[in-house]
Amino acid sequence: MDQIFVILDYDPDNRQALGLAMVIFGALGKTKMLNAEEALTDRYLYDSRLDSVFAVCSACRRSSWVPDECLFGFQKIMVQNPIGLQCQECGYVMCRKCLEQNPSQSSGTFACLMCRHIGNGKPVYPTGRLTRQLKRFGAPVQLVVLFREGPIPPSEDYARKLLDKWNPDPLSLGSEVIALPVEPWSEAVSSRGFSMLDDLAKNGRLRADTFEKNGGIVTDDDGLRVAIFRALDLPPENLLDLRIAALKRELTSQPSSAAHFLQELMADHFERVSTQYRPQPNYRRSAPLWTRLISPPILAPTIAALLEALPRAHQTGQHSWIVLPLGKLFIILSAIPAADAASVRAYFQGGYFGFMEQNGFLARAETHDLVQRGGVH
Repeated sequence: MDQIFVILDYDPDNRQALGLAMVIFGALGKTKMLNAEEALTDRYLYDSRLDSVFAVCSACRRSSWVPDECLFGFQKIMVQNPIGLQCQECGYVMCRKCLEQNPSQSSGTFACLMCRHIGNGKPVYPTGRLTRQLKRFGAPVQLVVLFREGPIPPSEDYARKLLDKWNPDPLSLGSEVIALPVEPWSEAVSSRGFSMLDDLAKNGRLRADTFEKNGGIVTDDDGLRVAIFRALDLPPENLLDLRIAALKRELTSQPSSAAHFLQELMADHFERVSTQYRPQPNYRRSAPLWTRLISPPILAPTIAALLEALPRAHQTGQHSWIVLPLGKLFIILSAIPAADAASVRAYFQGGYFGFMEQNGFLARAETHDLVQRGGVH
């Protein structure tokens, strides 16, 4: 199965690999999977790369299985006590339990509850299931914070087994798992988990410049809610892409303002330069710095300093600049006066000014008094 996952990582829709996975699941069954020489544990069963090979009961939405019989053309074979049946007209699926509870179903036929078609209900084809695991990044996990519903502290063994099932990314060597009880459970657990990761980074227990936060809520085998928060050790270029995407999502819910505009401009600018410079050999050295520049602790004071430098340039008609020390990072912000657009284009020969014009940023900057045409730019 691990070899199948290697293929699916590069080609998620590879029909041969998905078909082979269906054969393996169908041939073994749940009991044999656990007792096989190379056991297929819940880590495989819940793997999101296999979501597309499952059929889900349309009635209860809880029961799911791998309908391997569709691979072999079992339409004319009578299956005693089938796991489920499917309408061959509209695709509606019912699991065995729902079939037994529905009085309209008789042995050997399947009366569809959706379109009323009557047939033998075979074969069942995959419908795809909702992803159960946390998001897969393909990167090692530095640290995990886990909250379980109830007053009893989770053991380390419990936490590790739970992560093996729900966490699709490998724990890095020496990674730390912090497991805590939560009583009573509340919606505030999500903000508490992410805040705890931030505090751990400030205290040096995380490599602050190289991780991405991710979390989710699952249910354990006893029906208790468990919130899992992970700090993933991502390559610099992947982390930059995620930070840019997160900043853009955050900006969509904020009202228009000069600060909002400048943040949006920086997000688009870094997205542009990261795409442009990605093929170059020194990109991996530049990406961590760019990632820091658009992280909230750096971005907020940077925007505030820019909003101070720009009016000063407008008022004096002179080059205005500010040195902003942020820990070990020193940012120099400058507002440059120019007589006209042509002189600005000459100054930025790399095409940055053209980028601003083509994407409408220059016109929008005017509405926020950040650019003055015919005078100071």
